[in-house]
Amino acid sequence: MTSRHPFFLVLLLLILGGCAHSAFEKAVERNSFEAYQNFRVEYPESEWANEAKARQETLLYSRIEAEGKLEDMDLYLEFFGDGVHLPQVHLLREPKMFEAAVKSDVESDYRRYLSAYPEGPNFQAAATRGDQLAFDAAQQQNSFEAYEKYLKENPKGNFIAEATSALDDKAWNRASQSGTEEAYQKYLSLFPQGKSADTAKKAWDQKAFQTAKNLNTRASLEAYIDTFPKGDNLVEAHKIRSHIWFLEAKASGAPEQLRAFLKAYPQSEDTQPARKTLVGLNRVRVLSQRACPKCILVGIDLHGEDLEKVDLTGANLQGANLEGARMLGAKLDGVNLDQAHLAKATWTDGKVCAESSVGLCARYLASDFQRLMTQKKCPKCQLHGAPLNNMELEGVDLRGADLREARFVEANLENAKLAGANLDGADMTQANLKFADFSRAGLKGAKFDKAVAKEANLSNARLQRTSFKETDLRRALFNRTSFLGVDLEKADLRRAEFEQSEWGPDPDTNQPTLALGADLRWAHLQGSRLSADFKGANLSEARMQKTDLTGADFEKANLAGADLTEAKFSGTNLKEADFTGALWIDGKACSDGSIGVCFKK
Repeated sequence: MTSRHPFFLVLLLLILGGCAHSAFEKAVERNSFEAYQNFRVEYPESEWANEAKARQETLLYSRIEAEGKLEDMDLYLEFFGDGVHLPQVHLLREPKMFEAAVKSDVESDYRRYLSAYPEGPNFQAAATRGDQLAFDAAQQQNSFEAYEKYLKENPKGNFIAEATSALDDKAWNRASQSGTEEAYQKYLSLFPQGKSADTAKKAWDQKAFQTAKNLNTRASLEAYIDTFPKGDNLVEAHKIRSHIWFLEAKASGAPEQLRAFLKAYPQSEDTQPARKTLVGLNRVRVLSQRACPKCILVGIDLHGEDLEKVDLTGANLQGANLEGARMLGAKLDGVNLDQAHLAKATWTDGKVCAESSVGLCARYLASDFQRLMTQKKCPKCQLHGAPLNNMELEGVDLRGADLREARFVEANLENAKLAGANLDGADMTQANLKFADFSRAGLKGAKFDKAVAKEANLSNARLQRTSFKETDLRRALFNRTSFLGVDLEKADLRRAEFEQSEWGPDPDTNQPTLALGADLRWAHLQGSRLSADFKGANLSEARMQKTDLTGADFEKANLAGADLTEAKFSGTNLKEADFTGALWIDGKACSDGSIGVCFKK
């Protein structure tokens, strides 16, 4: 049976071939586009299919040439995208399409033309008219969607500005009618610089604040503050947030939470209650745990308490009441005792503080203090921490006295005799020190800020971390004096004498000696070692022969006319320093324009 299969297959092919040929002859006989198309559909693989396609294309092109119908041209493109007459068809179709668009005057027809012939001769005319029709349609609909559609489909249209403005209005109408945070956000995301942007920002701000306020949580208010760092309700938001935070911290009973609150809001309405609460918690800690380093203890009442060996390192005891407290062996390094009351307190070394001990444990002898007040003559007296602010002490004799941490703020010490006295830590801010004798005195950590010390004698004094900010030291004597980490910023040192003085950093802290902006005109600095910062200082006409300027900084300093004969420069910063008319190390004068370097005349 299987041996007969090839015979039947051949027979079938002959029959089919005969059918195809017969159908093709009928199509030729009819000679129409439709007839050839039907044949190609029914016999796509026959040997006459290609000829049928060629005849079909020829017929259609002839009809196009004869009748010029646009639908025939479209039909040609549909069936013969690679046809031999394709270029000619496009030449005929382009003007026909434009003509049809003009006749219909419908945007879609212009768009169809533009899509088909983006480089056609009528492109600009079609684009202009199509754009106009699209915008007219958007205006007629006058909706958000219509203007949005126009802008999306006509990114280079002639009405972008008008459509954008109209879309802005529609978007704002939507947002304002909705009145939600999301709506205002959406408007601003679309139009960050829109006509109603400022109004939208304010409305969003107000809405967001109201939401945060209604939720009344730290998180909600923090979210508002983060979103609106310059918001209209920022002050009120911080006020509410700070109060919530304070209540939470207070309820927690945890000192670290109160400290965090105080760090965030050091000036809020709840700051004082928070400090009071924290101080109360820390008081318990001081007395029970015997240690509270770096604690806030402002205004704490510890009078008469046993604080022996308590660790209060770095604590803030400003304004604390420590009267009669026993502090033998207590650790008080770095403690702030400003305005703290220490009357009759037992200090860390077992000595009792004087009655008027405020801000420090004064050790002065009452008899010595009385002697000073009555006689104004108390050499070698014990006046440690003595309260002498605003006192009239002109001509007083305190040679060799112990005046450590004594307070002389705005006191009159004119012509005072203080030679050899120990004034470490003493405060002479704004005091009258004219003609006072501080020779050989100890002045470590002493303050002379804004004092008048004209013609004072500080020769051979021990200056370490001493402050002379804006102090009047005209004609003062500093011969053979050591300056270690001393601050002379903006001090008036005209004609002062510093012969053979030593200027350098503090050996304990490496704090440099500073003379920033100081006035040292005509100063005598011969033979001194000036390893200090003189930025912006005025040293014109200063006598600086044989000075050692190793490591000094004279940036923008005025050294005009200074005598630098045999001075030593090594690692010295002379950037923009003025040496006009100065005598250089070789004794030769510097010419005009010697900035940063000496140009010899």
